[in-house]
Amino acid sequence: MTKKSFSLDEIAKKTASTLVGDPKHVINDVADLLNATHSDASFLANARYNDAMKQSQAGVVFIDPSIQVIPGRNFLIHANPSLAFQILVNEYYKEAEEITGFEAIHPTAVIHPTCTIGKGVKIGPYTVVDKNVTIG
Repeated sequence: MTKKSFSLDEIAKKTASTLVGDPKHVINDVADLLNATHSDASFLANARYNDAMKQSQAGVVFIDPSIQVIPGRNFLIHANPSLAFQILVNEYYKEAEEITGFEAIHPTAVIHPTCTIGKGVKIGPYTVVDKNVTIG
């Protein structure tokens, strides 16, 4: 998987968020508030973690409009910060969703005749699916 980097300006556009901060700051990954570094994005969806957000080293934090921004820090304001953060997670990791590079059922797979295989299921090389199994 190729490592991706996005400027805060790009992230704001991808997530339909309002940026407060440096539009050129580059983010390389996502992390929770505690472990985030200056090149990570994080989010605050519950005010009970406001102190963790204040102490976080995150390069940007997604927040909802009711959270007060801290001067000198980067924030992406969105009505649903969890959703906006998930959009960004998908930008970084959508290729990881692809479990196999094979399409459909690989010819070396052994599938018992009593199995039920749903539409769109991918079964990789040398997989054994025993009797009465339902997939998909």
